[in-house]
Amino acid sequence: MQTIISIYKGIALQKNEDITLLKVISIGRHRYNNIQLADSKISRFHAVLFYEDEDKYLLQDLGSQNGLLVNGVRSDFGPVSIGDKIDIGDFTLVLQKQTKKSKKHKIAIYEDITDNPAKTAFSPVTLQTQKINRSLLDADGLFVLYRICHIANASSELSESLQLIVDELYKIFKPDRVLVAALENNGEGLNCLAKVPGEDTEVKISRTMLTHLLEKKQIIITEDALSDENFKVGGRTAKSILQLKVKSVVCIPLKWDAEIGGVLYMDCFNNKILSKDKDLQLFALIGEELSVLIARDSLYKTVIDEKAVLEEKLEMKELVIGNTP
Repeated sequence: MQTIISIYKGIALQKNEDITLLKVISIGRHRYNNIQLADSKISRFHAVLFYEDEDKYLLQDLGSQNGLLVNGVRSDFGPVSIGDKIDIGDFTLVLQKQTKKSKKHKIAIYEDITDNPAKTAFSPVTLQTQKINRSLLDADGLFVLYRICHIANASSELSESLQLIVDELYKIFKPDRVLVAALENNGEGLNCLAKVPGEDTEVKISRTMLTHLLEKKQIIITEDALSDENFKVGGRTAKSILQLKVKSVVCIPLKWDAEIGGVLYMDCFNNKILSKDKDLQLFALIGEELSVLIARDSLYKTVIDEKAVLEEKLEMKELVIGNTP
């Protein structure tokens, strides 16, 4: 379970802030606060929450001009528990418990076995050879990119943002499957972060395609993987592709920390073409947006963890100094 503060303005939920690791939570208008509230009626440093136990915090008003309400009653100092409402300016903060979400769908990577591995070929299908340039997108492409960028910033939860994005890609390109996955064990495995359809079933993709992606570090686009000469293993269509019976495929590398850390994958099992030549730039930009989103979330979590550790060290230092004769 994680402890969150749900922030409302009127009846509209603005965002959820995870405070599970924090012992001290500052609230106010200034950007240095843990919870920043943009409202002229709120002081720069308005109030602070002190962790007591899993279900209880102490709330201290920091001498603000307009004060605050706890469950409708004005309060300068006192306990707040899970479910309590704190009114500050035009905002309402609700202390809540939330089950930590887990989206660990199984992914099976179909292996390709040949009597002569040296004949296994990983040749380009359609590769990203041009520099990414937004000006090459037409009106439809720009609108799709706008939608993806907007959705990427619609939620503070990475899992929610990724699921919204794959839902949108499913609507736009109409594949049979779309998923975002993170690499595990240097590409030996994949951890599914979001997918459509959303049933709790095992996702199966081709080892040939995954290996090709990791080696070439470029986008793969094919209209018919079953007959594509570039997916031959020992002169025959790769066993993994035959078993999966995939036709049209788009596979986009996601890069953060200067390395490929995941993939965006879409495929069809019928004769529908997922993409056109003009879509290559669009796919590259979508991959770039997803990469930034995941990298930003990873960095944010690192900063939060380090901040919590630093706060604990400072508290221990103050305790030692306070007890020194």
